Amino acid sequence: QGVREIVLVAEDTTGYGTDFGRGGPRLPELVEALAGIEGLAWLRVMYAYPNAFPWDLCRVMRECPAVVPYLDIPVQHGSSAVLKRMRRGGTGESVRRILNRLREEVPGITLRTTVLVGHPGEGEREFEELLSFLEEIQFERLGAFVFSPETEAAAGGDMDRCSANEAQRRLELVMELQAGIHAECQSKRLGESLEVLVDSTGAGEAQARTWSDAPEVDAVVAVKDSAGVLAVGDLAEVKVVGSEGDDLKAVLSPRPT
Repeated sequence: QGVREIVLVAEDTTGYGTDFGRGGPRLPELVEALAGIEGLAWLRVMYAYPNAFPWDLCRVMRECPAVVPYLDIPVQHGSSAVLKRMRRGGTGESVRRILNRLREEVPGITLRTTVLVGHPGEGEREFEELLSFLEEIQFERLGAFVFSPETEAAAGGDMDRCSANEAQRRLELVMELQAGIHAECQSKRLGESLEVLVDSTGAGEAQARTWSDAPEVDAVVAVKDSAGVLAVGDLAEVKVVGSEGDDLKAVLSPRPT
């Protein structure tokens, strides 16, 4: 029916299949099967939590052309103490090992994550651990949020939670750090030829994405299309000629003759 991209989303995609009564997770099996759909350009996995990651998924990413080397893996924090308060399991060091292994097993992978600031138990030291963690790992894509008081009962109350103003300050520092990391990633693409998937067209310009960008949450590529040759769902070769904020600007690459 013309579907060009599948985005797998769940509360925890890595848990897929654990309720089938046949052993462990079956996410790699599902992804490999979906990747065989005729006409499918891209398939990506979101919300893959690190603690029970099915490592065979790395093989699927390497071997199946439609499975893009992109993974949304919400780590939540880089401090072991805060992760314990969150009841996430694992430690800052164990999360580092998982992320480093992902980069080794899937060369060129784009890693997206989500972090939470202002959680009960996050003092200045724990927040600095988070910043150091983000600086070390260099996530290509990141979302950050302030802890919501609605969940404070499960988190152990607000006796040691920072003020709303301090939480906002921490959020801004995280996003400032990530803005620099993302800008460096984008600057490396200037002059490159990239394949993009067209999401919308109009006014002499198409809005598209690279495989490194999930719909609605990541960056876009504005492709000059004065002749109106692009259509939604097209895969096109473009050359990056500039950037604006988080996004890239590009022109269509000449068609081979």
